[in-house]
Amino acid sequence: RMAQLPEENLLESPTTLAGALRDAQRLFGYDALVSHFDVGLAARACVQLTADRADQFVNEKPWPVILEATRRLVKELNQTVIMGVLTGPLTLSRQLGDRSLDRAAQTAMALGRAYAECGVGSLLVVEERAITPEEEDLFARTLRSLWNLTEYFQITPLVLARGAALTSAGRLAPAGLRFLVLPESLFTDPPDAAVALVQRTVAEAGPGPLIVSTAWEVPPETSPETLR
Repeated sequence: RMAQLPEENLLESPTTLAGALRDAQRLFGYDALVSHFDVGLAARACVQLTADRADQFVNEKPWPVILEATRRLVKELNQTVIMGVLTGPLTLSRQLGDRSLDRAAQTAMALGRAYAECGVGSLLVVEERAITPEEEDLFARTLRSLWNLTEYFQITPLVLARGAALTSAGRLAPAGLRFLVLPESLFTDPPDAAVALVQRTVAEAGPGPLIVSTAWEVPPETSPETLR
């Protein structure tokens, strides 16, 4: 919205995408920034490939643009944590119509490695719905190799499931670190009400290290005054 360009135009040029995100960070002073938040991108790239080539989807459009923009943001915004977003395996498996999670695990690993090589400080695995207790073990097993990758590159892994709390991968949050997820109503509330909600929620959380996140992506129609 700030760049006055549709999303498809942003995804055609790493210069345009990185520039728009850099301007947003400088305007709003974010401590962390993602280079995209479209959980359908991986599936749209994977659908062009056979199952045995699923790990090559990072070469399909628009991933080269996103990864190059990510690399530039890491270099230019060295005081900001750049986060790589991965579609969660449960969501990606449903999108691809697969019965097995193997393909989803392959794509997560390929993209996680590509992000790590760009120098990101965190990987955010995003599921479109809350992970049920019955799915937790399956989710963890599917991404075990990815968690090992984050340890090797010293990247912080996080999981965001819509409708649930933001958690550390494998529940391995650093000692004393807590996560606070704000409701999606934040985006539709008047600016004064939104500010009051944030202040009240943070105050109720008490002192100590805190990661504050919105529950999902920011709708395009959200006013800049609310974001401020």
